[in-house]
Amino acid sequence: MNKLFFLLLILPVFAQEISVVSSRPGAVWQPGETAVWNIKTAGAFENSFSWKLIQDGNRQCSEGKGELRNGEAQAGGALDEPGWLLIKLTFRISGGSETNILGGAVFAPEKIKPSLPAPADFNAFWQKKIQELNAIAINIQDQKPTEENGIEYFKITLDNIRGTKIYGQLAKPAGANNLPAIIQYQYAGVYPLKKETVINFAAKGYLAFNIMAHNLPCDQPPEFYIMQAKNELKDYVKQGWEDRENSYFLRMLLGAYRAADYISKRNDWNKKILIVTGTSQGGVQSFAAAALHPAVTALSVNVPAGSDFSAMQSEKSGGWPGWSNAPRDIFEKVLFTGNYFSGAYFAELIKCRAIVSVGLIDTTSPPSAVIGAYNMLKGKKELIIMPSAAHGGPGKEAYTAAFSALLEEFTDVNK
Repeated sequence: MNKLFFLLLILPVFAQEISVVSSRPGAVWQPGETAVWNIKTAGAFENSFSWKLIQDGNRQCSEGKGELRNGEAQAGGALDEPGWLLIKLTFRISGGSETNILGGAVFAPEKIKPSLPAPADFNAFWQKKIQELNAIAINIQDQKPTEENGIEYFKITLDNIRGTKIYGQLAKPAGANNLPAIIQYQYAGVYPLKKETVINFAAKGYLAFNIMAHNLPCDQPPEFYIMQAKNELKDYVKQGWEDRENSYFLRMLLGAYRAADYISKRNDWNKKILIVTGTSQGGVQSFAAAALHPAVTALSVNVPAGSDFSAMQSEKSGGWPGWSNAPRDIFEKVLFTGNYFSGAYFAELIKCRAIVSVGLIDTTSPPSAVIGAYNMLKGKKELIIMPSAAHGGPGKEAYTAAFSALLEEFTDVNK
């Protein structure tokens, strides 16, 4: 049975001076209904405010003005089809500057679909790329482990396609075998890995692996990553975006696959539980690993980015990595490339247990893209709708609770 979890919309701005709360718990509506947001302010705001309604992150539906009465007001909007509705409210501080606040609603989420069907050769393309990867020896290089507080910690390097490497870290309960496993994939940006990521999972009884998204060591000084971000990896998401064979995401997603393959062949894995997880960019890596590697038994992704690359051809926003802004002269090539890296098309191949979260004021991972991908999943699944959540920041308590419950459930299974 599929489940949906909801969280009330409460968005603080300027120390709780403005709140926007859906009049319906969960902010889920049906086409033809009017979504209503209750607005409360405390502070020196002018009574007049403006609003804009935006469908699926890309189409402005309407705009207008409203009036606060005793610091309160209502605003609303409707869709006549399944989709995501964003309201942008603009308030002016008396005698000062303007401030914006967002509210979100989703209409018939179970009927939202990806913008386009997957390419007919999507799976064939990836099977061919896996063959290319498998022709390269994994060449495991692991440093001598350190041990602290009963946890063993390793730094590990694996070979990837075309002369690149996979750099990562691994932790486990010292001397333990027959362990459930988890792989953490990384959000966007250029930065080192945090040791506590795998240490914390290992403390819960997991064989934990965490890899860099980039062909970079995981433990260099901050200045190293700053220079990489300014130079070789500046706008890395656009590198090779005109050709699926050269896209930056090809190496990244094959790295996600090889990480799962590596864990699946370790003698200390219990051969029963392998979770892949990540936030944002880590979401599309998790989708790829779960779709392509049969050892993966569960997927848990938080506001997954890259869910609908094909949205650039529709009236929807695809969000990150922003390929819809490609120059007109290469747009068709970029669209073709993007179709082979979309989380939604990987989701269509996934049959394992899955948890997916979506923030209704997230413009980086637009709800129409995330929910469209979620609806493609074939196995037991849970959609966690977080009305107050943007891409970063607060409002994600429901996802945190569900993910924690999943970890506890699988460690209990292993006992």
